[in-house]
Amino acid sequence: MALLSSKNLMFGIDLSNLSIKITQVKKRGSSLILTSLGKEDIPSGFIEKGEIIKEKEVVNIIQRAITNVKGEKIKTKHVACSLPEDSAFIKVVRLPKLEKEEIENTIKWQIEPNFPVRLEEVYFDWEQVEPVLPRQDLPKTISESKEQAVSIAVIPKKIVDSYMSVFKKAGLQPIVFEIESMAVVRDLVKDSVSLHPVIILDMGQSGTGLTIFSGGTILFTSHINISGQDLDRAIARELKVKIDEAEKLKKEIGLINIRKKWRVFRVPVVEKGPKKEMSESSLSLLKAMKEDKIFDALIPILTDFAEQIKHFIDYFKDFGRVEYVPDGRVVKIILCGGEANLIGLCDFLSSSLNLPVELGDPLINISKCAFSKKDRDSFGEQFLSFATAIGLAIRGASEDKFKKE
Repeated sequence: MALLSSKNLMFGIDLSNLSIKITQVKKRGSSLILTSLGKEDIPSGFIEKGEIIKEKEVVNIIQRAITNVKGEKIKTKHVACSLPEDSAFIKVVRLPKLEKEEIENTIKWQIEPNFPVRLEEVYFDWEQVEPVLPRQDLPKTISESKEQAVSIAVIPKKIVDSYMSVFKKAGLQPIVFEIESMAVVRDLVKDSVSLHPVIILDMGQSGTGLTIFSGGTILFTSHINISGQDLDRAIARELKVKIDEAEKLKKEIGLINIRKKWRVFRVPVVEKGPKKEMSESSLSLLKAMKEDKIFDALIPILTDFAEQIKHFIDYFKDFGRVEYVPDGRVVKIILCGGEANLIGLCDFLSSSLNLPVELGDPLINISKCAFSKKDRDSFGEQFLSFATAIGLAIRGASEDKFKKE
């Protein structure tokens, strides 16, 4: 499901509030080859809530990102681009069983009752929700229903139009626009199919996207206002350090104490007199105290984070039964985004929610990378933040024209 689409050779661009990520995937036979990767930071305030505030500056950053990609140079001007999750809505609604050509006209009348938008102010797209189980195994209430489930995506026209404008000024031709969660699912879910409901959490510097996916369809999305910046600020307050230092400590230490037994440390007495080098045991003690402080700073925010996720899981238990998912039970959580590598995060969420939690694999649907391991490794832990861009590039590789080139 894409909000705007056509069939052309494309590369993927994930343009968010604080960064731009670029990827290209090529199809060779039945194999998907990741050929290009690029990333540039975007200063705070250039893009806010999906709205491009400083167009000229963003155009320059887009052009620089394309020029500086690792791997093969980008030659095409055709783009598959993500749209911000926090500005979009995806929801499953029930309609009478209709012929395909009748569905779109019917959906128009479902937009305003189901979304906090006006029809004339949004673009929308839809797809039918197919049963997860074989027809003969579906509960009788579903198999004999005179209704069908349809997943509808909407996004404000002003957001899409602003993205369209900035790409054209950068010398590019936008071909496909997709809401972030659609691209993320295509990248992180093997063959884009999951028989049981899974949650994908895309945790970034400016917020977290939550997607519930089952069968071959996104059934629910939402946005959680907890971000990497919130974690940085909490550490900065607790340790009385600058934000840059707090972000560094977050990456180096995180929730490292989650696997340790709690111990009580006594603050060492500072003796007066000539300055002496600290003993190894004193340095170890100070390190442990710093780990405790960071743990204490992060836990309240992450506890709130887990509670919000639990709310969506509980809601989906009933929602899922209606929408072709036999029991509505989420079976696991997949993490992606730049903040997903926080040390101990998987353990914390798994313990809090009593569910398996794992880091996503951005290459699960990719056969191989065509660039050097050194180029790949240059992105380090940030590679997990490329899930959206890779998902868009996979979409580009699936287009008919691409296969002929």
